[in-house]
Amino acid sequence: MNAGVTRIRWHDLAIVVLLCALGAIAAQRDIEDNVPFADEVEYVLMAHNLFHRNVLSLTRQSDVPAIPTAYREPGYPILLAGMMAIDKQMAAVSIDCLIKRDTVCANGYSWSKQINVLMLLLTGIVVWVLAWRLTGRSWIAHIGLLLCLANLELHEYATYLVSDFLALLLMALGSFALYLSGTKIDWRWSGIAGFLLGLLVLTKAAFVLLAITVLAVFLICAFRAQEGQRRKFVQLAAVFAISHMVIVGSWVVRNWIELGAPMITQRGGHVLAHRVELNTMTPSEYGIAFLWWTRGFGDNLARKLVSVEDYTRFELRDPNGFYNAAQTKWIAEVAKQREAGAVDQFDAEAAVGRQMRNTIIEHWFKNLLVTLPVGYRGLFIDEFIVLTFPCLVLLIVSRRRRTPGFLWFALPGVYGLAFHAGLTLHLPRHSIPLLPTLAVAGALGVGWIADWIGQRWRDHREDLAEKT
Repeated sequence: MNAGVTRIRWHDLAIVVLLCALGAIAAQRDIEDNVPFADEVEYVLMAHNLFHRNVLSLTRQSDVPAIPTAYREPGYPILLAGMMAIDKQMAAVSIDCLIKRDTVCANGYSWSKQINVLMLLLTGIVVWVLAWRLTGRSWIAHIGLLLCLANLELHEYATYLVSDFLALLLMALGSFALYLSGTKIDWRWSGIAGFLLGLLVLTKAAFVLLAITVLAVFLICAFRAQEGQRRKFVQLAAVFAISHMVIVGSWVVRNWIELGAPMITQRGGHVLAHRVELNTMTPSEYGIAFLWWTRGFGDNLARKLVSVEDYTRFELRDPNGFYNAAQTKWIAEVAKQREAGAVDQFDAEAAVGRQMRNTIIEHWFKNLLVTLPVGYRGLFIDEFIVLTFPCLVLLIVSRRRRTPGFLWFALPGVYGLAFHAGLTLHLPRHSIPLLPTLAVAGALGVGWIADWIGQRWRDHREDLAEKT
């Protein structure tokens, strides 16, 4: 595959514009005129309090002081508050209307849903530019853009006011900056990567350990580099760390001052509770998990092939299922802590969170085993997973298929997959930030297939020429 970058021609830009237009139109089919619910309410409520009262808060009464919170990460609420500054209709929606989920509020959130589409389009452009830089062939970049924007499974989430599309864009931009810093060995791009991936942490706290991973890679490169390059990689690591710490550290200090503890969110223990419950699956449930979590037909096929008691805990609405049981046990344990020690809600949740962490450490091998089906579960956010994931694996493990620079871009996405598979319940939407990496991998895979077919065709023609 030719790695030399060719010039972008006018018709290449026309194709990009056409694909973006088609992607935006396709996404409109799944954007509904609905009001926020569940997690959406908390994000919008934090944004409302920030815009009207200058406090990131989940306080639901407008006539009482707003209490600061770190229950949700601040990135997406800040974006929504910025939207309120532009969209007066959204800013005018009252807290009561939001909490009651009154349908008259639905129009107030129309433009915020379109921001999700815009962030998807910008992500697609990042994918296009990277695929073009890696291969030098614009048609492969078009494939990458198509794999990103034609993802109908992803479009279903565009109607929800949650942080996933902001995380998607920040992942694409941060990964691209990391790619440039690693390939150009340029401290300026390293600083930009630290800044963007810091914003990613403040949007999805699951990426809190990503900085340590990136720094470790920089230092490994420094150790293996020649004398002239070693100092540059150390410089990359230092600038990345400083830039990242300024962004993440400012939020941690805010929480230390306002809430009395240095942290990013208050939900870590709650997330671990879901993983602890998944780790209780039996050997028969372990096998069924791969079938049940196969998108499209898996759950219905499992209902036909296995007994009810073997699959019932996978049902999201089952009160004793993995999801609801984790919720119930978490609430009960927090209440127990409050009653026993007369502590406040925050301290009680922290204590139960430590219990969840210790349980996972104690049963680390079972947790490792459960990582496989849970990781498999989350991958089905991608419409083209049968192409993109095998290509991603080849790009990582095969020296023959490894493309210079791709591993730098893929590092944050692969980290995200490993973290969610290892420590969360890994719903498909948790893998949304992995999509830029998968789209580029799939585009490179299509390039391999085209090269193989082209070479076979040329060999066939040469054989025919020799015979004649």
